[in-house]
Amino acid sequence: MLLEEQHIEQYRIIRSLGSGKVYLAKDTHLHRLVTMRVVNAAALSNIHNESSLEIRQLLLKKLGKIANLDHPSILRVYSYGVEIIDDVTFAFMVTPFYRDCAFIDWLQQQTDRGLLSPQMSASLIAQVAEALQYAHSQQVIHQQLAFSKLLLHRKAVNSDIPDLWVTGFEPEHADQSRLGEPLSMAPEQWQGGVVSATDQYALAVIAYRLVTGEFPFKGSREQVKDQHIHLQPQPPSHHNAELPPLLDAVLLKALAKQPEKRFVSVTAFASAFTEAAQSKNGLCSTFVMSSGEAQRGISRRIALPGNRQINLIIPAGAYDGQIIHQRGQGAEDLFVTISIDETLPGVSRAVETDAEAPTLVSRLMKREEQIESPYEDLSNEPTFREFASTEVTSASETPIPAIEPVAVHDRNTAPLPAVELFIDEPTLKSISSAESEAIAAPPAHEGKPSHVYGFVNLQATLAAVNSMQNALVTSLAPYFQRYRGTLRAWVSRFPGIKNLLILLLVSLIIVSAGTFIFTESIDQQVAVALQARATAQIRSVATSFASTAAVEVSATATASYDPYPPGHGTLVFADPLRDNSQGHNWQEVGSSCEFMDDAYQVSSQNQGINTCAAADSLENFTYQAEMMITQGDAGGVIFRYDKTGETFYYFSVSAKGTYTLYYSKNGYRIPILKTATSSAIKTGAGQTNLLAVVVHGRNIDLYVNKQHLAGITDATVVNGQIGVAAENNGNTTEVEFQDVKAWNN
Repeated sequence: MLLEEQHIEQYRIIRSLGSGKVYLAKDTHLHRLVTMRVVNAAALSNIHNESSLEIRQLLLKKLGKIANLDHPSILRVYSYGVEIIDDVTFAFMVTPFYRDCAFIDWLQQQTDRGLLSPQMSASLIAQVAEALQYAHSQQVIHQQLAFSKLLLHRKAVNSDIPDLWVTGFEPEHADQSRLGEPLSMAPEQWQGGVVSATDQYALAVIAYRLVTGEFPFKGSREQVKDQHIHLQPQPPSHHNAELPPLLDAVLLKALAKQPEKRFVSVTAFASAFTEAAQSKNGLCSTFVMSSGEAQRGISRRIALPGNRQINLIIPAGAYDGQIIHQRGQGAEDLFVTISIDETLPGVSRAVETDAEAPTLVSRLMKREEQIESPYEDLSNEPTFREFASTEVTSASETPIPAIEPVAVHDRNTAPLPAVELFIDEPTLKSISSAESEAIAAPPAHEGKPSHVYGFVNLQATLAAVNSMQNALVTSLAPYFQRYRGTLRAWVSRFPGIKNLLILLLVSLIIVSAGTFIFTESIDQQVAVALQARATAQIRSVATSFASTAAVEVSATATASYDPYPPGHGTLVFADPLRDNSQGHNWQEVGSSCEFMDDAYQVSSQNQGINTCAAADSLENFTYQAEMMITQGDAGGVIFRYDKTGETFYYFSVSAKGTYTLYYSKNGYRIPILKTATSSAIKTGAGQTNLLAVVVHGRNIDLYVNKQHLAGITDATVVNGQIGVAAENNGNTTEVEFQDVKAWNN
C-alpha cells in the first residue's frame, strides 16, 4: 500500500480511495486532482521469470493497450508508466478524478423511489455493452466490471437517463480468482481464466441488480464463489413479478455457467435485453432451429391466436438467444427467441418457454412448410423473403420466382435499334396458290367490269403499302424517341395502355393503307387476302413499336424492383451520381466529396474514414450502390446517419476482399460484426462491387454483388440519412460511387 505524500513521477499521493490500489493524487505539473490506479507487477501474468528491463517493457505494452482505448463511454487515461518503489515494481495508470459521479450513488437515489424500469435499464446496459464491445475488438477484457467501475458523465449527473463511463481496466492478472468483484465474477474467472464472455456475465449481474434490486448471489466470498460456479440463479421475475417473462430467459442465458452458452457477444446480449424489455404486452415464444437454418435464414408462416397468421422472417446469421421482434399490425407484437439445436439435421420447430406464463401463447407457432433461402444467386433463385410475401398453404405449392432482369440497350449511350418495316419477298411467296390465282385472274363480279381504282396488281399494292409503312415509321420514330420517357411512365402506371397503344397504331396504319386501295369490282377474296396480309404485317410493326416500349418499361420495372429479400420495396431513391442534379443534396467538400468524371468521388487523405451523405433520411429500407476503390484500402456505404450526434452504421468492404460492419459515434468506430472475407468480393484496385444493405427494424443484412454475407440484429440507431465512405487504414484512399438506389421496405 502506498503512503500519503509519496511521489510517482509528477503525481503526489494524497489518500487511498478505499480499495488499496486506487488513490487520489495531484498532478504537480498541471495542478489538478487525478485518480491513480496502482498494480503490483507480481500480480500480473507472464512476467515472473523476466529481467527487470523485460518486465518494464512488457508492462508498458500491456498498459499502452488499455491507454489507447478511445471510446466516448470509456474514461480516458491521462498517462501510465512503471515505477520501482522499495524494490517492488508497480504499474500505474492515471485517469481524471470526478467528485460525486459514482453511478452506484445515483442508483441508490433512484431506488428510493423504486426499481429502474426495464426500458431505462436497457439504455444503460447498451452504453456499457458498446464500450466493452469496443474494448474486446482491441483485445482488451475488463475482467472486473462492477458498479464501482461505472461513473456518470459530469454533464449527465442530473439526467433522467445518464451517460456512463466505464473505468477500471487493468492488464491481465496471473491469479484471476483474486482480481474481480466477487458479486459479479463469472465461474471461469473463479477458476482462473477469462474470456470476452466474462465481461458479459458481469454486465448481466449489473442488469439483474438494476431490474430486481438484488444480486443473483449473496454471502461470504467463499459462499458466493460456490454459488457462481454451481448454483443457478433465481429468475429475475422471482424478485420482481412485473418483469416480462422474456427478460428471465435473456438474463439467465447471459448468466450461463459455460461461456460458450452465453450470447455470441456482449452487444448481442444488450440487444436481446432491449427487445425483452419491450415484450411485456407482446406474444412470446421460442423457435428451435438447426445451425444450418440459422446460417441460411428461413421464413415461416405461423398461426396466431384469433385465426390470424403472420410471416416470421429469420435473417441469415441468426444466433442462439437472438430475439426477433416482429411488430404487430393492429395486434400485439411478436417476440421470438432463437434457440439453435446442433443435433437437428435441418428441421425447425417452435416450443413454449414457459407454459405457465400468461403472456405466452399455447401452440403459437404451428409447424407448417419450411422455406429455405439460397442467397448465393438472387437473380436465378427465389428467396425466402419473397416467399414470405405470398400466401403459402401447403408444402407442395411452388412459390413464384424472382423477376428475371431484362437486357436492354443503354438508352444513355446508344439510340434505339432501328425498326425495319417491309413486306419482303418470302412474305409475298407465302401467299397461298389459291389466293395468287384469284388475284392473277379475278372473275367478273356479277357481270360488272373488272376495274380497280388505284392499284390492281397485288405486288404493286403491297409495295405501295410497304412504302407507306416505312414513311409512317420514319415520321413517327422521332416522336417515339422524344417521348419514350413519358410512354414508359404511362405504361408503368397503367399496364392496360400497352394494348391500347397497339390497337391505335394498328388502326392508324390500316386506315392509312386502306386509302391506297379503292376497288368496285375486285374479287372479295382478293380484298380479304390483301387486307389480312397487310394487317398481319402492320400488326407486326405496331407490336414491334409497343414491344420496344414494353422492353423499356420492363427495364424501368426491373430497375425499380427491389432485388433483395423480402423483395417488395418501393423505389424511392435512384441517382446515377453523375452530378448533384437529382435533388438528393450530396455533400460536396473540396476533393473529399466531389462529382468528377460522371461519378461521385470520395477520398480519405488521413487515417480513418471520410463520409459523404445525401440529405434523404430513411428508416426501413434496402440501399444499394456501385463502388470502385481506385486507390488505397477500403470503402463502403453508411446508413442511419445522424449528423447531430455523428452516429451511423458503416458497411466496409476492402480491396483485399474483407468486410465488416461498424457502429460509429463521434468519430469512434465500434465493430459489431467480426471482420471476414468473402469470395463474392472482387479484390484489387479498379474493381467494381455492388454493395447493399437491407435494414428492417433491428435486423441488418449485408450483401455484395447480390450474395448474402451476414445478418445481425442491432438497435443502436433506428433511422437517419444514407451516404458513402472512403477508409484510410494507412494508405491514401480514393473511391468512386455510381448508381445508388434505395427502396422503402
